[in-house]
Amino acid sequence: MFLKYSYKAAVLLYILFICISLFPQGAVNPYEDSGIDSSVEQKPVITDENAFDLLFDKDMNLAQEAETYLLLHTPEIQIPAIFQRIKTEKDRLVFEKILDIAARYPFEKSRKYWDDLMRIEASEDFQISVIQKYSSFGSREIVYLLSEKIESPYFSVREAACVELEKLRNDRTFSKVFSMALSDNPVKRLYASQALYYLYDKRFISVIGDMMKDKNKSVRLYTLRIIRKHNLEDLSFLVKAAAQNDENFEVKAAAMRTLVSMKNNSALYIFTRNLSDEMPEVRYAAADGILFFRYKNAVFSVSKQLEAETDDNIKNVLIDIHIKLKNGGGFSGLKKMVESETNAYLRIKAVYAAGVIGGSVSENLLISALNDGDFRVRAEAAAGLSSSRSRQALEGLLAAAGKDRSNYVRTAAVYALQNMKNRDAVSGLEEILKNENDILMKKIISDSLK
Repeated sequence: MFLKYSYKAAVLLYILFICISLFPQGAVNPYEDSGIDSSVEQKPVITDENAFDLLFDKDMNLAQEAETYLLLHTPEIQIPAIFQRIKTEKDRLVFEKILDIAARYPFEKSRKYWDDLMRIEASEDFQISVIQKYSSFGSREIVYLLSEKIESPYFSVREAACVELEKLRNDRTFSKVFSMALSDNPVKRLYASQALYYLYDKRFISVIGDMMKDKNKSVRLYTLRIIRKHNLEDLSFLVKAAAQNDENFEVKAAAMRTLVSMKNNSALYIFTRNLSDEMPEVRYAAADGILFFRYKNAVFSVSKQLEAETDDNIKNVLIDIHIKLKNGGGFSGLKKMVESETNAYLRIKAVYAAGVIGGSVSENLLISALNDGDFRVRAEAAAGLSSSRSRQALEGLLAAAGKDRSNYVRTAAVYALQNMKNRDAVSGLEEILKNENDILMKKIISDSLK
């Protein structure tokens, strides 16, 4: 029995000896030299004290949890750190994230920090973002600092402030704008006109009237925008005066656009008069107004101006007027366009106008256009003659159908002759078919005779 237990003890001592040999320093972690961490690192517990710091942790999951914590619990202890970081943060996405967190805090607890942000003259983007978040509180207390922003040197900042103030509609703002509108400083008057675009109230009607007479043309231009947006019919007499007599061409043009916007057709003579203004912007606005109102009495003036016009954009509108009114107004303008206009697109459009208007003068223009150097003009002329019944039109179309060097033109002429439903047109097409060698044209002519 003694030997049995002695043997077991010897085995155990041998095993112990082996372990001591392998790990001479005692009980050493067997994973220590393998680079494997045998312990699991515990995530820090998010608290009021560390939540904001953890928002920037490298562990994205932990940072997300910290953000959620801040949004839900809004720990007051973190308010100073949050607003300080807003002032210094350069990363736009991080900046917006922190701003969202700040906006969750009750205004009464964070107001002094928001007020501090509103007073900072930082970048445009910074100020606009702060204005939008600041305004979300919607309380009367924010109106003063918001109103201060309508004097910002940045247009986008002023506009952002006005957009938010428009929602609040607080009388405190009106006194600010009113004092700016009456200022001797033209810049302040300009800023006031920009603000009134959003903040107009009927109490400002007399101020708007005075602004239409301001020496600064930019103030007058913005005032016209106010009148357009709010449809101030009571001031239409001032708009007419500006359209007729303002010394600045931009204001004259804007005044005419305002009359169009207001659908005020009581001063169409002004549009006719301005058709021949020396400035193309004014002429364009005048032509556009006549087109909008379809002012028939202006058609002869339109034709005369088309004959003299040098600006292609204005020519385009003047031709549109002839088309809409279906009147050539003496045809001097269209005649010049068809016969000598260098812009092929405008010649095509003038030929089309002649076809729409019809009559003997138009027919003569179309027949002459069958000889134009541009195949598109000739094709449009052929199409325009489809409703004619004269011998001259028939002969011109037969010549085009049989001899033109462009199948596009020939096809247009064939269809025009088909539309005439005339015996002579049919016999003429039959004669052309007999001598036709082009397979495609044979088919087109043959189909037209069925």
